[in-house]
Amino acid sequence: MVDPDDLDRLIADRETCVIEHAYVPDAPRIFPLAVRCTLEDPDSFGLLDLESLANQIDGFPEDDLLDVDAEAARITRSASFEPHLMLRTRISLHLPRREDSRSPAVEARIARVALRWPTVTSAEGLHLEAGGRRAVRFNPLSGCIEWFDIPMTEPKSGRDKDIAIYRSPDMRLWITQPGELYQRGEILGEVDAEVSHYLLSGLEARLYDGTGRQCANGVELTTKIHTMLRIVLDDAFALRKLSPHQQLYFEEIIPDEMRIADLVTALTDNRFRVHRQEPVQGQKDTHLVLVSRPEGPERMYLLFMVRGRRHRAQRESQVPGGPRYRSSFDSGDLQVYVYGQLPKDSSELTHEMNAVQRALRERFDRLRARR
Repeated sequence: MVDPDDLDRLIADRETCVIEHAYVPDAPRIFPLAVRCTLEDPDSFGLLDLESLANQIDGFPEDDLLDVDAEAARITRSASFEPHLMLRTRISLHLPRREDSRSPAVEARIARVALRWPTVTSAEGLHLEAGGRRAVRFNPLSGCIEWFDIPMTEPKSGRDKDIAIYRSPDMRLWITQPGELYQRGEILGEVDAEVSHYLLSGLEARLYDGTGRQCANGVELTTKIHTMLRIVLDDAFALRKLSPHQQLYFEEIIPDEMRIADLVTALTDNRFRVHRQEPVQGQKDTHLVLVSRPEGPERMYLLFMVRGRRHRAQRESQVPGGPRYRSSFDSGDLQVYVYGQLPKDSSELTHEMNAVQRALRERFDRLRARR
């Protein structure tokens, strides 16, 4: 021990005091790190995630759906049958929200993602997109492909008062040689996350100098979280979302709200639940309708894009042996673009699309017959 009256001995670098305390932090009542991996085909690239849209409360995101022509082009495009695959990885970090608002802002990031690759591969066959193009490398010592330093952000909408949720951007790993995964049962991996200015255990740390005064700068607090992941390839291939497309065209149908009501009625008659039904801003006579219904353990989603065009038409009639009469009236036509998403099997999707098409044709044929 050092005599308080002889503080000069503290700078003599001859005495050292090491104090150890056994400490076991309370385990948090949440799983802090969640990793979701899915495999997707090239024909699904660029399509909207209908499940995410159905769960949003703020309507359709403008950046994705205002360009109606671009969406229609995606829906009606031909299948490319490219041999690539894309592994989409999404990571969420859940932290108990800190009560002290005077502490520095929490900063979260994915420090490292590593996937044990089944063969020795070149980085030229793998491309990563994660909030801007990122470098990916193959580590021959560990047999893993790795990428680093992905920032995580907390969305402003839907914040919970007790739990802070940080999300990474979609990390899309493009696999140009998917044959390397052939007859492989699984892929193992690791994820390391780091949280600055935060201790998950709830421990409060302070720094004092040799005289017992608390240092103004304090200490740097960092929480490191390590988790293992396992991708069962058979399940990942089986759960790929298939997205068949259809385009329907109805002549002599005036695009108005009643026709959207006809579509919604046809869908509810087929046991679909309507999640979204709203016009597209800046696009006249254009509506979007998003519906879903349970299909076994999964859920089937259908997105309808209804575009209308109005015009004047003329009709000629003649009484036998008499003069001809010409009249004009309001008319139009409807284009209905539809695509759906369902894991495993697309036959049920195609069947439901055809059923909706038949129901709409029956309704619209009766409208034309009354005119």
